[in-house]
Amino acid sequence: MSLQTDRLGWKSIAGLGVAIVIAGQFSGWNFGLAFGWSNMFVATFAVAILYIGLALCVAELSSTLPGAGGLQIYCETAFGQMVGALVGFSVFLALALGTGVASNFVASYVHSVSGLGGWPVKLTLFTLIVAIHLYGVGEALWITLAVGAIATLSLLLFGASMLPSFNVAHLLPAGSPGLSAAGVFSCIPFAVWLFLGVEQAATASEETRDPHVAMPKGLMSAIAVLFVTSNTVLLLGPGGAGVSVVAGASDPLYAAMAQAPHVYGKALMMKIVGIGAITGLAATFFSLLFSASRQLYSIARAGFLPVFLSATNRHGAPYVAVLAIAAIGIPVSILPADIVLVGVVLMLSLTYVTTLAAFIVLRRRLHERPVAFRVPCGIPVAATVLVLAVLVLVASAVQSSRILPTLAAVMGLCGLAMAWRVRRQRHALLRSPS
Repeated sequence: MSLQTDRLGWKSIAGLGVAIVIAGQFSGWNFGLAFGWSNMFVATFAVAILYIGLALCVAELSSTLPGAGGLQIYCETAFGQMVGALVGFSVFLALALGTGVASNFVASYVHSVSGLGGWPVKLTLFTLIVAIHLYGVGEALWITLAVGAIATLSLLLFGASMLPSFNVAHLLPAGSPGLSAAGVFSCIPFAVWLFLGVEQAATASEETRDPHVAMPKGLMSAIAVLFVTSNTVLLLGPGGAGVSVVAGASDPLYAAMAQAPHVYGKALMMKIVGIGAITGLAATFFSLLFSASRQLYSIARAGFLPVFLSATNRHGAPYVAVLAIAAIGIPVSILPADIVLVGVVLMLSLTYVTTLAAFIVLRRRLHERPVAFRVPCGIPVAATVLVLAVLVLVASAVQSSRILPTLAAVMGLCGLAMAWRVRRQRHALLRSPS
C-alpha cells in the first residue's frame, strides 16, 4: 500500500483499520446465523476479545519493529526467514482467495441494485481492477479512508432504517438452534469475518508519527468502531427481517431491508445501502489484489519463490503476480462463498497463531531492550489470546473440511519449494570462491 501523505496519526491508523475490514460486514458473516443467532452473538463477543488482544500485541510489535512487512517481519525476526516467508505466503493465499469471495458479494449487490449480476459483473470487475494495477496506479490513503467512511455511514444508515422493524422475537424464532458450546464453535469463523484484517493496519507503522502512541490508540479505536457496526448488522438485520431472511443471502443487508415491514423511504434507503456496499466491497477487492500481488512479489524477490513472479512491467507493476492472482480468484469465484470464506479465515488465523507466538518469543528475547509501548501483562495476555487464536484455527479447519486438503497441499508444496530454493542458494554460496 502506497501512502502518499504526511506522517500518520492515530486517527489515520483507526480509519485505515476500519476501511480494511468494514466491507466484510456487508456480506459473509451472516452464514454463521445458520447455527443460531444466540451462538453467533456470543461468538462475536469472543472474537472481539481476540482482536483486542491481538491488536495490542501487534501495536507493541509494530512500534518496536516498524515496517511495511507487517506480520511477516515479526515472525521472521522471531523464527527466521523461512517462517516469515511462509507467513507471508499464507497472507498472500488468503488475500488471493478473498478476491474470489469479494467478487461474488459485489455481483450479488450489483444484481440487487441494478438487475445485472453473475459472470458479466465478476469478469468486468476482475478486468477493470487488473487493468488498473497493470497500469501501475498505487492506492492512495485518502481514497481508502473515504471509502471506509462511506461504508461505515451506510451501515449506520442501515441500522437507523431497520430500527423501527426490530423485534426480539425475530432473533430467536421457534425451532432455531439454542445456545451451546458446539453452536458457538461453529459460528467462530463467520464472527471473525466481522473483524478480519484490522491488524493489517500495522503495515502503515513505518509511515506513522509516534507509532508507540498511534498504533495502540488507532487499532483500539478501529476495533471499537467495528464492534459498533458489527453489532448493528448482527442485531438489526435479523432482528428487523428475521434470521431466515438474512442467513443465506449473498446480499444480507439489502435482503433484510426488502423484507423489513417498517423502513422509511424504503426504495431510496435500499439503493443508498446497496451502493455503499458495492463501493466498500469493490474497494476491498482493489486492496486485496494490490496487497496480494505485492506480497507475492516480495516473497519472490527475496528468493523464496521463482524469480519470474517478481517481474515488473514498464510501469513498475508486478504484472506476473497480478495476473497470477486473477488466475486464482476467477476460478475461486465459482465455489460457494461460505466455503472459501472459511478458508480465508483459516489461512489468516494461522498467521495470528504464529504472530502471537513470535510476540512471546520476542518479549523474552528483547526484555531488556527499551520499548516505547508495552502491553500490560504482555506474555499472559498474548498466551490467552494465543489460545483463542488456536480455537479459531481449529474451528476454521473443521468448517473448511472441503477446502482444507487443497490448502494444505498448496502450503506443503510451497514450503518444500521454499526449502529447496534456500538450500540451493546456500550450496551456491558455499561453492562460490571467497
